[in-house]
Amino acid sequence: MEINLSYDQLNNEYSMLMGVLGASVSKHLIDEHLTCIWANSYYYELIGYTKAAYETRFQNQCDRYFETNPEGWKLLTEKIESSLAKGEKGYSVYLPMVYPDGSKFWIKLQAVFTDEYIGGYRVAYTTMIDVTDMMQAQKEQMRAQQNYETMTNDA
Repeated sequence: MEINLSYDQLNNEYSMLMGVLGASVSKHLIDEHLTCIWANSYYYELIGYTKAAYETRFQNQCDRYFETNPEGWKLLTEKIESSLAKGEKGYSVYLPMVYPDGSKFWIKLQAVFTDEYIGGYRVAYTTMIDVTDMMQAQKEQMRAQQNYETMTNDA
């Protein structure tokens, strides 16, 4: 039995699978904007914008998305530049992010640089996962450790 699925059907199934896994997948130009060429539906769900709203508001340019989060943009661009300068195949970075309502969350972003170029710019594939719970647990653990050290130093 042969099953032939259209591109849209395959894309929808792939997006659904990545959503179930809690993974955003996207394709970006390594240009000054980190322009998003393609993203699965979970990418938009994770950052809190619909695809249409993201395209309209930010024109698929990540630097515009990060205007309310300069710390995150600086961490990301420094990591990309460092990885490229070292000839690495990609990078991994934890970033603070900001939802449209101003609340904060954390992601782990992993990317692989490809040999593909579009318009003279190198292409990278990225995955993002929400690691807010992990980061909050780490902060709580650090606070507990500091409290313990303070208590034992005072004793």
